[in-house]
Amino acid sequence: MKKLIFLLALIISTSILKAQSPISIGLNGGLNYYFNSSYSLYYDDYAIKPDFTIGADMGLKLSEKSRFRFELGYGIMRSGRDWNIANPTSSSPIKSVLKAHFFNFNIRFDYKFLKYSKLDVYVSPALKTQCSLGAYETTSLQKGKDVTSKYLDRSYPNKIAGGALGLLFKYNLTDKLGLTLMPEYTYFFKKYYSDCSGTLQSFSAKVGIEWKF
Repeated sequence: MKKLIFLLALIISTSILKAQSPISIGLNGGLNYYFNSSYSLYYDDYAIKPDFTIGADMGLKLSEKSRFRFELGYGIMRSGRDWNIANPTSSSPIKSVLKAHFFNFNIRFDYKFLKYSKLDVYVSPALKTQCSLGAYETTSLQKGKDVTSKYLDRSYPNKIAGGALGLLFKYNLTDKLGLTLMPEYTYFFKKYYSDCSGTLQSFSAKVGIEWKF
């Protein structure tokens, strides 16, 4: 790990010395669709789609066609359960919703493979880490009120890593300012819950704005 950090630092410092206007700052937000995020095979559990995500990033130019980007983001992953109790009482639960909050840190490499007029198109692989900030759960009861509850299993991982591949479309309004659109697929390296049907995956689409210095 130390060797990798040293190598990244060396590449980044060299690129800053060589490149003109090597730094860019971006803000973005959009929708995230998770797959295999439901955590129980024994109840009527379901993922709630879509969820939202927001973030900021800093890019470091390596050449006219390539750069590193470092991203910080925040998002929510929601899951629900319909209880379907056969003989309910007034205090029986009807539905529970769990909102898991997280932040992520991503290291991304952008390579520009197409330029058309003011439009730049990059292919953008990334290594992503999603870290839990905790969860908030509410349950609707038969007697018609919502309560904060702990009915659902919360044994989700504190941290989960994955690999992603996206396309970045950047429309340059000026030499310094651009609008961005980025669809992306992410494959996480393990299940979100041990009894999920498969590994956690997501598809996201984000729009943003980018400044170049």
